[in-house]
Amino acid sequence: VTSLGDYVFNLATFTSLYLPKGIRSIGEYCFLDASFTGPLSLPDSLRIIGKGAFYNVKGVGKLYIPSLVDSIGNGALAISDLKQYSVDTANKYFSSYDGVIYNKDRTKLHNVPVGKVDDIFIIPNGVISVETEAFNSCKFSRITIPNSVERLGQRAFISCTNLVTLNIPSSVKIIKGGVFAGCTNLYRL
Repeated sequence: VTSLGDYVFNLATFTSLYLPKGIRSIGEYCFLDASFTGPLSLPDSLRIIGKGAFYNVKGVGKLYIPSLVDSIGNGALAISDLKQYSVDTANKYFSSYDGVIYNKDRTKLHNVPVGKVDDIFIIPNGVISVETEAFNSCKFSRITIPNSVERLGQRAFISCTNLVTLNIPSSVKIIKGGVFAGCTNLYRL
């Protein structure tokens, strides 16, 4: 087996899951709404994590991204309880810092863990782009964007229902569609 298809484990419950070596891709929404009571381990052979692959998965606190992963689909890692990502340092495309996924040179912010418990998130200076669905369903009440940011990707802050304030600096030149969709408590920009 080299690929897991779309919706294969939708709503499944696992005590643990160790995907075998040789798996190269995980399809769209493969684990949608699945639950784990033990660890989730991704194989070193993995290259592609499809759109929504782990969307709304419950019970996973940490996730390790192997060195060969070169594609992470939109909303792929919006895992309900996840507090921390870590990316293999040999990965040529992604990196992690403080539990958050960035591109290798940390100019693009890709994924913030949904379960990160801080009240405030400060995007590091040097980030130029907040990518599509980067903050999907995050629980921060305030997000600080530095002057280095020029682009807010499509649905970048989707379903951030606790978000009440966000300052957009004048450096931001591009704001894609649906950037604040589902931010039901946002009242100050």
